[in-house]
Amino acid sequence: MAAMNSFVEVTGDKALKNVTRADILKYRQWWMDRIEKGEIVAATVNKNMMYVKDILQIVGIFYEVGTDFDLLFSKIRLKELEQSRPPFEASFVQNILLAPGSMKTLNAEAKLLIFAMADTGARESELIGLRKEDIFLNEPIPYIWIRAQKNRALKTITSERKIPLVGASLYAFQKLPNGFMDYRNADTASMHILAQSEQSF
Repeated sequence: MAAMNSFVEVTGDKALKNVTRADILKYRQWWMDRIEKGEIVAATVNKNMMYVKDILQIVGIFYEVGTDFDLLFSKIRLKELEQSRPPFEASFVQNILLAPGSMKTLNAEAKLLIFAMADTGARESELIGLRKEDIFLNEPIPYIWIRAQKNRALKTITSERKIPLVGASLYAFQKLPNGFMDYRNADTASMHILAQSEQSF
C-alpha cells in the first residue's frame, strides 16, 4: 500500500514496537510539506494517516505489541476545507444543461462555462480557477493546463493535466482568453447555473 510505503520511507524501517509519537509527527509533517507545494489537500493526508494507523494497529494486535496506536495518532487530523458542491456529471451537462432552451436565462459567461465543461470533462472549480497563463490558444493544438496554484491545491496530484480544446470548449476560451472572471468560486457558479436552468423548464 502506498500510504504504508511512504510511512516507512519517511520514518525508517523499524520494529513495530519502536514506532514513536515523533515518527507519527514526522510523517504528518511530510504530508504537510506536500500540501504547501499544492500537490494534495488535507483530506488526502487524513485518509493516508488513518490507513497507516489501522495497519499498525491490526499488526500490533496480531503480534501482541503493547503500543497504544490510538494515543500515538491522537490529534493529528488536519482541518479539511468544507466540501464544495459536487461537480456536474458529464451526462447532466450534455442532457440537461445543453438541452434546447435550458440556457436562455443564463448570462454569457455561464453559458461559456457549460460549453467548456461539456468538451473538456473538467470540474467547474478547475475551469474557474484557470488564469490567463494556463490557457494556450496559439499552440498548434490549443489546450488548457490545470495545475496547482499558490492559493489553490488540486484535489489530487494526478489532477494536474493538459486538456486539448476542441469544439465548444475552444469556442468558450476564445471568447474568454483571460479565463472566467464573473464567479468567485465553483459553488457560486453551480448555484447560479442550476437555479437559472430550472427556471427554463
